[in-house]
Amino acid sequence: MTTLLTRRQVAELLSASLSTIHRLEQSGQLPAVRLRGAQSRVRYQLADVERLIEYAKEPTSRISKREAGHDE
Repeated sequence: MTTLLTRRQVAELLSASLSTIHRLEQSGQLPAVRLRGAQSRVRYQLADVERLIEYAKEPTSRISKREAGHDE
């Protein structure tokens, strides 16, 4: 069974604002699940949130010693 989270729950997990979660969704970095109903309900899969967390942990760039000005 897939675990779905609200925008507020995701914001708490990521220590981010609701608007940041919305921006992540709009940019395609955090896929949203739209639920049918009277209100426009959006949920996020826990697996997608966990993937985003893991991606954020990765180094943004790996610079060799030579590129950093440290010739061996």
